[in-house]
Amino acid sequence: MWARVKGRTENALAKLPFRSEYNSRPGIMLTTEGQKNGKALYYAITKIVQFFSPKNVITLQELGKAMINAVTKGYEKNVLEVSDIKELAKL
Repeated sequence: MWARVKGRTENALAKLPFRSEYNSRPGIMLTTEGQKNGKALYYAITKIVQFFSPKNVITLQELGKAMINAVTKGYEKNVLEVSDIKELAKL
């Protein structure tokens, strides 16, 4: 159900008269040091996924930088997958 709601939301945002809009699909995000609501099981699972598939894992810091760079510098895609988020975070 969440995918349908997210899809409807992305479509509704695309219809609004903004100059541009960006939809992030971050996938798996690592917990950050000092995060108070991180669960030990989630931390362990994300570390396992990161070991086997590092291209599918990002940090909260990368997501934040990517969002800022998308708005200030622009990007050719409106839907930002993990690889796009990593690329934008480096700009």
